[in-house]
Amino acid sequence: MTKIRNNKTLLKHLESTLEDSQLDLNQLLEEHFFNFQFEDQYGFRNHPNKGLIRKRIVQLLFEIHDKWKTELEKLNTPYYLAIWLCEPQIIRSEIVCAIGERIELYTHHWFDQSEKEDPIIKETYGKSKDQFDRFRWERKNLYYRYEPVNYDWPKENYTNQKQFYKDQRSYKQIKETSTKIVDGKDGKAYYKRIGDVWVGVAN
Repeated sequence: MTKIRNNKTLLKHLESTLEDSQLDLNQLLEEHFFNFQFEDQYGFRNHPNKGLIRKRIVQLLFEIHDKWKTELEKLNTPYYLAIWLCEPQIIRSEIVCAIGERIELYTHHWFDQSEKEDPIIKETYGKSKDQFDRFRWERKNLYYRYEPVNYDWPKENYTNQKQFYKDQRSYKQIKETSTKIVDGKDGKAYYKRIGDVWVGVAN
């Protein structure tokens, strides 16, 4: 992952996205899943999600999708291919494809349906607005996941007692403000809704 420090450098790096986002068919066939996410690739979580950066990322999502679709058609096997457009954190957006048993997982079980019924406002995406009509869009919930192992440590594991009490206060706040709770092997995982995921599948 390349860490980007400023917007001008980020825009320059985005021009290499089509090369950076090559579909790895070997990995897809082995793991039945492959994705490209801007945040994972470039590490620019704290950059603005607006202006030229926002519009260019959306353009690239469509370009990557179409490039991958051409390659996936050659496999002659059923596949899942979708744009996961995240708002307002556009840098979390990604292109996702899957085959085999993972088709069902990503089609029906990966996201929670949003209770909001407003349609996607394609006019806010600049020159890409005409591309949206080629897809069926579903609005899903975007969550941030808080792992209990990062907050709920025993007191004796701390060398700094002030840090223990700080983490406990943070963990208490997380539990009180979470919008979703899931039981896991490491305890309860707490989720906070941070936006929407617009899942776009080509018509």
